[in-house]
Amino acid sequence: MIAVETLASLVALVIVAALTAVTHDPWLIPPLAASMALVVGGAHFPLSQPRNVIGGHVMSAIVGVLAWVLAGGSLPSASKVSEDHLLDLEREAFLSLCGEPKTLERIQYTLKTGKTLRN
Repeated sequence: MIAVETLASLVALVIVAALTAVTHDPWLIPPLAASMALVVGGAHFPLSQPRNVIGGHVMSAIVGVLAWVLAGGSLPSASKVSEDHLLDLEREAFLSLCGEPKTLERIQYTLKTGKTLRN
């Protein structure tokens, strides 16, 4: 059983590495590789269930965007960050999230029913 899980993890990592080589984009991101190994290799563990893994990545993405905004975005490290620049970054991140299909579904559901949708 462990041999099959190990082989499946190895095959999946090789596929992701091949995608990186073909597209020249970073597909093999260490947290994703570790999560993939957890989901494939330890599917019976409670914390490696897809809901927990996806939730963890969503939370880390939100924290990453927040840190990027608070750090001034793509400004050089020695630059002063104005309040207007921070507001522009915040607005850009907010509008980016508002354009996501799941966000739109949540907004429409909340407006229609008055309840929150957890999708």
